[in-house]
Amino acid sequence: MKINIQKSEKNKWYDNPIWVYIWVVLFFPVGLYGLYKSNTISKGIKYTFYGVCSVLLIGTMCTKKQPNNAVVQQSSETQQTQVEAPPPPPKFAEKGRVSFDANGNKVTPQFIFWVVGQDISDTPLKTQVSWHVAVEGKYNKDELKELLTYLYEKATELRGFKHYNPATHYQILIYENEKKAKRELDWLVLLNKIREQPLDYRINDLEWINK
Repeated sequence: MKINIQKSEKNKWYDNPIWVYIWVVLFFPVGLYGLYKSNTISKGIKYTFYGVCSVLLIGTMCTKKQPNNAVVQQSSETQQTQVEAPPPPPKFAEKGRVSFDANGNKVTPQFIFWVVGQDISDTPLKTQVSWHVAVEGKYNKDELKELLTYLYEKATELRGFKHYNPATHYQILIYENEKKAKRELDWLVLLNKIREQPLDYRINDLEWINK
């Protein structure tokens, strides 16, 4: 009976290097315990293994900290982008502009207009400025077309964009009141300008019929 007990004490699983290595692969905590308790694995191998584990542990901790740094960096870049945002659009509240008729006589359009909303898209491919403008008073298609040209010239004065200064694309839409301008529905006339292409004027005939 004593002989059997002595054999069971001598044949501990952690004294078998093969079993220790298997447990290290299959279940690391058990394998680490067996490595520590083993009397057959040399101290040199143990210290080497401990050193490798320490390096891996430190590397894992450093890797986990990197996303936080990336978030901080991204946040700072976002704040910088917000600081460099272009200025707000001018708020027009003037009663038309002095223009000239076919005979060269001065004419003052009897309407007021103002920029209700501005949309800006600033990307490496293009920088676009879009204005939504409301008008009130008496006007015709030719006067609104002239107003589009005037507003386009004002929009080209905007600076402070990240990618293109001045912007490469412009779109200006005119609505018959502020409510439609805010909802961006049922425009009367619009102007598109894309890079070096000529000004593109468009009239919403259906909306003019309903006026």
